[in-house]
Amino acid sequence: MEEKVRLFYILNVVVASVVAFRQLIFNKSTRESYSSVLGPVNAVKAKRKWSNAINESRVFLGQSIAEKLVDNSSHTIHETLVPNIVHYIWVDFGGVYKFTFLNAVSFISVHKNWKPDEILVHVNNNNRPHGQWWDYVTSHVTTKIRFLEYNMSQIDIFGEKPKYVEHIADIMRLRVLKEYGGTYLDSDVIALRSLAPLRRYDHTQGVGAMSSGLSNGVIIAKKSSKFLDIWLEEYKMYGKEHVRSLWSYYSIERPRQLLKRQPELVRIEKDTLVRPLVGMYRNMETRQNVWKYSYSMHVWKRKTFIPERPDQIKLISNQSLLRDVMEYVVFNKIPFYAKNDRKAKKSSQSRKARSRESRQ
Repeated sequence: MEEKVRLFYILNVVVASVVAFRQLIFNKSTRESYSSVLGPVNAVKAKRKWSNAINESRVFLGQSIAEKLVDNSSHTIHETLVPNIVHYIWVDFGGVYKFTFLNAVSFISVHKNWKPDEILVHVNNNNRPHGQWWDYVTSHVTTKIRFLEYNMSQIDIFGEKPKYVEHIADIMRLRVLKEYGGTYLDSDVIALRSLAPLRRYDHTQGVGAMSSGLSNGVIIAKKSSKFLDIWLEEYKMYGKEHVRSLWSYYSIERPRQLLKRQPELVRIEKDTLVRPLVGMYRNMETRQNVWKYSYSMHVWKRKTFIPERPDQIKLISNQSLLRDVMEYVVFNKIPFYAKNDRKAKKSSQSRKARSRESRQ
């Protein structure tokens, strides 16, 4: 038995090292760990990054292999931690907030690409999304959509009245994730590919537009996320201390400061949740990387043309990432530069299926 354990330990180290090496080589351009995001990369940090990558692989691969082969444990290799639930927060006072075609594309993309068990829409009283494009959602989305009602006019931030309407959504997204877990996203974010690889982490976020803070446009977290607890605790000082910009301080800047103290609490996806910036929409390399690697992207609706109905998508430049993404979500049209990747993926899946059949 001791010989078996020794053999399995060696196997784990080899597998973990290979996985870590592949991760560092292939993910360098699109994903950065928290250590590389939060400071300059020097020789010491590079060495630490390599060590962390190997340790992480041991935890998620090596340890589980040993459990399965030696202890015959039923523990899975990548245990899912975050519930497969998606949250939207719809702050509408008086039923006047317009549900747009872009909002509809967001909902449809979540249904199509993230495939959640259900979508929870948190609304003010009975002021639910409505109108032509909400009807469009209900005719295209079969994922269960459930509404949860609140009296948002009574919401406070630890005794303080929110200074901006947007701050209601800021505090609510943290409280909602603390209660349910899951994935929160803004209604102008388009989902691109499965979140399954990220749902095994306690807490995942992207970096803000100007790299000055964490983006809260997409937050993936389990209910027991320690970072949620720390973040919510900071809101106790909301309105009670002088800050440079109350607008973004507690939602973007302060969490980034907190992360510097405890970087191990959050998985950082620097480029794959809310980026790229609108200025990169026409860059071919960016378009290809987004298609291959991004889980979602934020649409910068104040800085670019946004179609108001499906037939206006063609008015976007045919060299724009936004057109690529919207045509895929609405018309199931794959960008020309991605067709070979899609064919290769299908071919690989077919080979694996034939291999399984031959073994049966």
